[in-house]
Amino acid sequence: MQANQPITGTILVADDQSSNRELLEELLTTQGFKVIAVPDGAAALEELTRVQADLVLLDVIMPRMNGFEACEKIKSNPDTYLIPRSHFSAAKPRPCFTRMARGSSNS
Repeated sequence: MQANQPITGTILVADDQSSNRELLEELLTTQGFKVIAVPDGAAALEELTRVQADLVLLDVIMPRMNGFEACEKIKSNPDTYLIPRSHFSAAKPRPCFTRMARGSSNS
């Protein structure tokens, strides 16, 4: 890859807060990424049946399906398990986050 080529790709963002989705969409699109924003983990899984994402960003706490649950489903699906995933949260860290995250790494 040449140094002057921009990095591009499709990033799927799942967050139940519309202001967070809008902020991430603005930041990432100005860097040349295509962003698909959805309100929860279940919608992220539905979207992954229609699009090929290069990265999935998941909020930790969301309705219907939280980010850790969605990550586990992405990891267990032969069509999506290779997609890199990352979690984020505006919430203060809690001990339950550590317990919930134990099975949700990319490994």
